[in-house]
Amino acid sequence: MAFKKAEESDYYIVRLNEKFGKPVNNVSVSFPGKIIDAYEVNGQEQKIGDADFSQGKLNLDMGKFAIRSFAVKFENPAHKLNKPEIAFVSLPYDQDGFSFDTNRSDGNMTNNLTFPTELIPDEISSEDIIFEMGSRADGEKNMLEAKGQKIELPLGNFNKLYLLASATEDTEGVLKAGKNKENISFQNWTGYVGQHYGRKLYFNDMKVAAITPAFTKRDNIAWFASHRHTPEANDAYQYSYMYKYAVDLPNGTKFITLPQNSKIKIFAITVANDQKDQVIPLELLYDDFKDNKPVELRTKEIVTADLKPLDYELKPLFTEDVDPRMLSRLVSYLKRSGLDTVIVKTAPSTSDYADVNSGNKATATYYASGTSSDGVVYESQKFNVGNILDSDFGVLNDSVFFDNGEGRILIDLQKPVSIDKMNLYFESFIRRGEPSGGANAQMMINRGQQVFSIWASKDGFDVTGDPKVKGWQYVGDYGANGGGGWLRGSGSSYIFKKD
Repeated sequence: MAFKKAEESDYYIVRLNEKFGKPVNNVSVSFPGKIIDAYEVNGQEQKIGDADFSQGKLNLDMGKFAIRSFAVKFENPAHKLNKPEIAFVSLPYDQDGFSFDTNRSDGNMTNNLTFPTELIPDEISSEDIIFEMGSRADGEKNMLEAKGQKIELPLGNFNKLYLLASATEDTEGVLKAGKNKENISFQNWTGYVGQHYGRKLYFNDMKVAAITPAFTKRDNIAWFASHRHTPEANDAYQYSYMYKYAVDLPNGTKFITLPQNSKIKIFAITVANDQKDQVIPLELLYDDFKDNKPVELRTKEIVTADLKPLDYELKPLFTEDVDPRMLSRLVSYLKRSGLDTVIVKTAPSTSDYADVNSGNKATATYYASGTSSDGVVYESQKFNVGNILDSDFGVLNDSVFFDNGEGRILIDLQKPVSIDKMNLYFESFIRRGEPSGGANAQMMINRGQQVFSIWASKDGFDVTGDPKVKGWQYVGDYGANGGGGWLRGSGSSYIFKKD
């Protein structure tokens, strides 16, 4: 369940979620106060239906995995808490961290980045605590760098001190209030304050290198903006924050001493006689992930993110003339993929070194491991697939072994060969029952994209296990960069810059 104030009324929003896939009827939700009005809302808090709030409770049914939201209004409490008595603290501002959109070069929070002044009000209110902001005019000072300054407090009976502050990076500092010392963690003024589990990708974003941990930062956000300023532009979706930090004030405290940490920037300080600040939540509203263990991948990849390929230039291959109507789209696609945009027709040739017609007696063997689509288990079982080296008639009659598990193809060149260029074609095979070549030369229509890693060795024939420890040199990948892809590309040509 989630509970929050409504955005545009004096109602509260209650959101409920059935998490176990089982319908639940006659649900009753009670609150410390009696409900005097309620209605169902959507995600924008707009009314979409009536609600049953008989006997001062919210009554409803929940379908499986359902999410339902309601706006509720409570009767006035018998005893109301008054807003806290507050006083602003005068600060000797020494830096400018704000800039208007019309002069983004003004100010410097850090690295010439600034808060967007046009979004900052004269006063910032956070949970009934009001902060008075410094000048927002160009060139004026509006933040104080924490250097251990002694700050005088207003006269009055105050039990709380509130800082409106941020830091140039996550850091800590000790604030002294009378005889008390409090170590405070100050949070970065920009960046994410929470993130669920993510993935680090490589291999043209087709492989997962690691799972990044989830996290939430807990500092109380008093104000935020959807962007920050660089001298040149609005830095969209690079959020900026100011946080509220509370410190207990011993009775009779006349001054405080700020932390000695130049990473901490203070925008305002308010003292208050705040009795309701003693309220604490019974449990966290959201996961803090502190007890979660690091996520480890189930499988260990042979091609890892730190593995560097050989130095080569990658060009697309096309076995057919490209339709002129597709050229502009194709050139744009190739450019985005980092490929050469010169379109040439390059069909397989019988004069290629590995072709069966060349006389060099190169062979192709497929080693199947895993379970095929028809349930047969293979463990490095050998299959002769020499027909893939026949440029005249590249037909693979049975490719079921390619569909599950892991397969490795060994091309034996019979002797050490200096390779200048290697052409690999997506469309080497035809559909069963159709003539070879021409427009019909394409991969089986029930197959997904083919992606391979490529390895080379002068004397290694052991194709099991990790190639890196079996004498094989990583060359690169095939298929991950495309070659035209859905635009009728036929493959990729690797032109090596060294032997």
